[in-house]
Amino acid sequence: MPVNNSIPCMNSKAIALLQDGCFNKATEILREAVTQLLLSVDKGTQEVPCQPPAHELLKIQSVQINELSNTSKHMKLVQDHTTFSLYDRAFVIVGPGVKQTSCPEGQNRLSASLLYNLGLAYHLMGMLSNGVSQHKSLKKALKLYKSVLVVVGRDPTSDFGNIFNLAAWNNMGHIYAQSFSTNQVQHCLEQLRLTMAITNSTDEALSEDYLHFRMNIWLLHGKDVMAAPAA
Repeated sequence: MPVNNSIPCMNSKAIALLQDGCFNKATEILREAVTQLLLSVDKGTQEVPCQPPAHELLKIQSVQINELSNTSKHMKLVQDHTTFSLYDRAFVIVGPGVKQTSCPEGQNRLSASLLYNLGLAYHLMGMLSNGVSQHKSLKKALKLYKSVLVVVGRDPTSDFGNIFNLAAWNNMGHIYAQSFSTNQVQHCLEQLRLTMAITNSTDEALSEDYLHFRMNIWLLHGKDVMAAPAA
């Protein structure tokens, strides 16, 4: 059964809200999109899965989130106090959608995009808050990033998962750095390095993304990564 074609549109709307700093509204839309995706997939479990040609598979692009006039100063302060740089980009889904997301691989790409973007929304909310509110938001972000790794792990032979793995490990490392969790930060950095080593990074659409991960690895690998509290 094809996945509801409105889901990619909901994802795009949520990204626009994130860019406007409307994090709560964005999380509401992304949670609803995840729910709709789960319902669509559940209804289609009895059907024979299709396998479209490679050129018809759902495509992913990234867009920057944190250049917000009302939050960039605060976010810059947070960035200056940690040695693990945040990957501040969300994944937008491009292409017709229905045919592509009716197949397991397309569904996995869509799931990974939604879960990662929702994790990023909570991550940003946590960075812009403090105390209990910050802890809750960052805890949710970590859980969602780990869910992304699980989704990607369903199809370990596919190259599509590398960009999601890189994004998830990178931002988990950033969160752990805020809580002085040095061992976890080192683990995330090592996973980032290993994933980058097996990634075909010739995709021009993601060249800036790969550069970000390479810079984190280049700056931090082989060092005792300093964990720092949020500002």
